[in-house]
Amino acid sequence: MTTASLSSQAFSQQFAQALADPASCAEHLFQLTPTSQQYRLFDTITYDLMKPLQEQLKRAAVRSGKGTGKTASIVVLAFWFALTMNPRWVVVIAPTMRQAKNIITEAQRLVDDGHPILREICDFTTEKITFFKKSTWKIQCVAAAHETNIQGMHDKGLVILMDEASGVSDAINEACESTLTNERSYLIKTGNPNFASGHFHGCFVGPNAHLYHKLQFNSEESEIVDQSNVRRLEAQYGRDSDEFRVSVLGEFPLSDAKVIITRKMLEEQPYLDAHYLVQEEHRRSFWRHRFACGIDIANQGSDESAFCFRSGGYAIPAGFEAFSKQEPMAVLQRAFQVQHNLGIPDDQIVYVFDATGLGNALTPVFHQQGKYCLPIVFNSAAVDRGFKNVITEAYFCLRHMLLERSACLPQDHMLWEELCSRQYKIDNDTIRLEKKEEHRKRLGRSPDRADAAVLAFYPHTAIDIQVAGFDPAAFRYEAQRIPELQKWRRDNPDVVEQLTAKRRDQQRLQRKRRLRG
Repeated sequence: MTTASLSSQAFSQQFAQALADPASCAEHLFQLTPTSQQYRLFDTITYDLMKPLQEQLKRAAVRSGKGTGKTASIVVLAFWFALTMNPRWVVVIAPTMRQAKNIITEAQRLVDDGHPILREICDFTTEKITFFKKSTWKIQCVAAAHETNIQGMHDKGLVILMDEASGVSDAINEACESTLTNERSYLIKTGNPNFASGHFHGCFVGPNAHLYHKLQFNSEESEIVDQSNVRRLEAQYGRDSDEFRVSVLGEFPLSDAKVIITRKMLEEQPYLDAHYLVQEEHRRSFWRHRFACGIDIANQGSDESAFCFRSGGYAIPAGFEAFSKQEPMAVLQRAFQVQHNLGIPDDQIVYVFDATGLGNALTPVFHQQGKYCLPIVFNSAAVDRGFKNVITEAYFCLRHMLLERSACLPQDHMLWEELCSRQYKIDNDTIRLEKKEEHRKRLGRSPDRADAAVLAFYPHTAIDIQVAGFDPAAFRYEAQRIPELQKWRRDNPDVVEQLTAKRRDQQRLQRKRRLRG
C-alpha cells in the first residue's frame, strides 16, 4: 500500500495499537525494545496526558549519562506525538543545527530498521520530516541560536523536544515555556547535566522544579551501556569526580570547570536568620561594622538593575533587590529609601557602583544627596596585579571570603545561579574574568545581581570599610595561589620571563618619571 492510497485515517485505524502510547510505538513501529529507563519516560508522559487537563504538568526533564538511548527516545516521542494528534507540529531544538540534524539522522536510521509503513508515510529533508505529503504535518529541527527562532511558534498542537538542553540558553527556554499556553502543547527536555546552573538545572533544583516530571538515566543502570566503559571512566576520573557524575551517573557537577564560586561554597556559608536583623537586642552587636551597598545599573533593556546592602560579612536580606526596566534615578531613590528604612546613617555607608556605561553619570547624584560613593570601572587595574582588572579581583575577594566562611549572601536563586556560572581564564600570566557578553550568551541573561553583590563585598576601597574576617593585605597575592595560574606559568616559562622583564621596565620608567616630577 503506497502513501497515496494510505490515508492518515486509515493509518490510524490500522496501527491503533501501535499508537496507543510511546512504548507501543517503539515496539510496533520502530521494532525496538525500550530499556527500563525509556519505559519509565514513556509511561510518565502517557500517565500525565491521561489526567484532566488542569492537572497535567505538560513538562518533563531527563538528565542522562552517556549512551542511555536518549536520542532514540526523542525520535520515538517525536513520531508518537506527530502521529497521534494530526495535524501535529513537533519541533526538535538543539544548541546547534548540527546537533539538531543528528536527530534527523538517527530518525532516518530507526525508520530504515523499523516497520516498512514508516518509509511510506514520511519524507525526509536535512531539517525536517513531513507526513502524508502535508507540509504542515511535520517534525522540524531548529537551532537554539536565537530566541527569534522559537518566537511565533504557537500552533495549538505544538510539541517541543529539546536535546542537549544544558547548552540551550535561558532566553530560548523561556520562549519555549511561553508556547505551553495551548492545551495540546508539551515540552520535554533531555541532556547530559553539564552545568550546575542554567534553566535545565532549574528543572531539577530551584523554585520551578515542581513544574516538571523529573527523570534520571544512570548509565550504570542501562541495559544498553557497555559497563566496561563505565568502569574505565571510574578508574580514570574517580567515582566522586564531576566527569563521572555527568557522563555516567547523570548527576549535575559539584562545580563547573573554572568557575570562581561553586554552589558548595554558597551552601556552606554561615546561616543568617532573617529575623536576626529586626531583634532589638542584636541590632547593636550586628551593626558595629561599617556598611556598604553595591549597585549595578542596567545598560540594556533586557538587563536588570540591582543593589545589595552589606554589614560586615553579611548581606542584609531586606537590602537586596533587583529591577527590570527601571530608570537609574528610580533605582538610586529606592536604594536611598532602603537605607533610610534600615536606619543606616549617611556617614556609616559607602555606595560602590559600576561606573562603566550609564553608571558614569551617577557620581554627582550621590554627592548631591550627601552620600559617600566609590565609582569602579570594571576594566581598571586591580590592586593585586595577578588579576587582570578590578572586577576579576572583586569576584575572587568574595570567593576568598566564602572559603573562609566569613561572608553570607542572600538566599536568592538567580543570584546563586549567576555567581556559580561565572568563569575565569588565564590571560598572559594574569587571571581574567570571562567577559560579560560571553557569560550572558551562556547563561541567557546578564549577571547583574551577582555584580551588585560582588561590589558590596569588595574590600579595596578608598573609604576604610571593615569586612568581618577579611584582611585585604593578606589577600594581596591571592592570584599566585590559583592552581591554574601556577600550571600556566610552569607550562610557559619563556612567556613568564618576558612579561616579568616588561613589568620591571615599566616600574623602572615610572620611578624615573616620579623623580623627575
